[in-house]
Amino acid sequence: AEEDDLVVEDLILELELIDNDLVKRTQAISTVEPNLVDRLVSPDGKVAVVNITIQLPDQENNTAEVLQVTEYAKQLTDTFAEKYQTADFYHTGVILMNYSFATEGQKDMSTLVPGMFLMIILMLTVLLRSLTGMLMTLVVIFLTITATMGTGGWFGYFLSTGTINVPIVVMTLAVADCVHLVASTQFALRQGKSRKEAVEFAMDLNLMPVFITSATTAIGFLTLMFSESPVLADFGEMSAMGVMIAFFLSVTLLPALMVIIPMRVKVAPEHHGGMEKLADWVIKHNKIILPASSAVMLFFACLVPLNEINDEATKYFDTSTDFRQSVDKQEETISGMSSISWGLYSGEENGINNPKFIKTISDFSDWLRAQPETDHVATISDTIKRLNKSMNGDNEEFYRLPEERELTAQYLLMYEMSLPYGLDL
Repeated sequence: AEEDDLVVEDLILELELIDNDLVKRTQAISTVEPNLVDRLVSPDGKVAVVNITIQLPDQENNTAEVLQVTEYAKQLTDTFAEKYQTADFYHTGVILMNYSFATEGQKDMSTLVPGMFLMIILMLTVLLRSLTGMLMTLVVIFLTITATMGTGGWFGYFLSTGTINVPIVVMTLAVADCVHLVASTQFALRQGKSRKEAVEFAMDLNLMPVFITSATTAIGFLTLMFSESPVLADFGEMSAMGVMIAFFLSVTLLPALMVIIPMRVKVAPEHHGGMEKLADWVIKHNKIILPASSAVMLFFACLVPLNEINDEATKYFDTSTDFRQSVDKQEETISGMSSISWGLYSGEENGINNPKFIKTISDFSDWLRAQPETDHVATISDTIKRLNKSMNGDNEEFYRLPEERELTAQYLLMYEMSLPYGLDL
């Protein structure tokens, strides 16, 4: 304040005016200002935040815009990093988190899906012991994933943290459907049946169980449609669609392939494999296995209450990712990304000017600051205290709430009128 005038301006007005004295003055002010410390400036003055507001188009899918904004911001910081080599630049925020979800999801897609394909090939080769059976299963899996993702794109779904995992889920169900049919066909072939008779046997034996399994699984995924999260809803809908596509291809394409393409299986009517021996052992010892397994299930059920509900989006990312490292650096030096906003209502017209109501806000803010999880609290009561101090010659004794309602109203009106264009309370 200057006499009866309130001056509200930037700490640094022009780039050309920056010198050592201005830097020291800026650091001295910013490291004690409650609205800045642990919000935009670290207490030691070594870390600062540049907060940018991005206005995205009002549409359901802004992935392209998020990628464009982030890539431009990274190009900009790369330019500054070359110019100021002693400074480190980090990128955080909701835009960067959405960008990381998209890019890291694509990376996972290029590694997890091929890796799972390889594991499936190895397991099918060992379990089915049939190269043709394994290849036919892979054909069904590949077509199921392609049809699911293609249909999803046709219906307007977009890749997100949820839908990027749909291929893995669909792949799992497709393998289960195919293995039932292929294994049953192999069993019938060992009994001396022809390929057509063996496939008919497998269809008669497995059609209804596979359908019930697929249908109930799809219904389970469809319940995610009621989730308030669009990502989970999309994941559930696409997974349900993929499960039914896997069922359709398993009972149409796979039987046709098994009839056309021969599978070499030795005729062995008295074949007794490991599964048969395991089944015989379970049946023989059922009186012991049932109570023992029940006790184990009860034990693990008792551990359910130990689960804690905690959903931190930033913890979805591994510590090796750039975004997670940036967030950890921000939490270490300033504050975390997560924020909570409370709207307090006075219950009367112009109640914000009531000293008792402002005192309630101030007390609530002090209580929040005392909580160990809290890094920073921004509150209107601090602004009013700062105004009272400024209008009394910057005397620290006046850094308190005014006792008169009219004085508070005058301070807020004066402050509102002094703010630059585009800023308000």
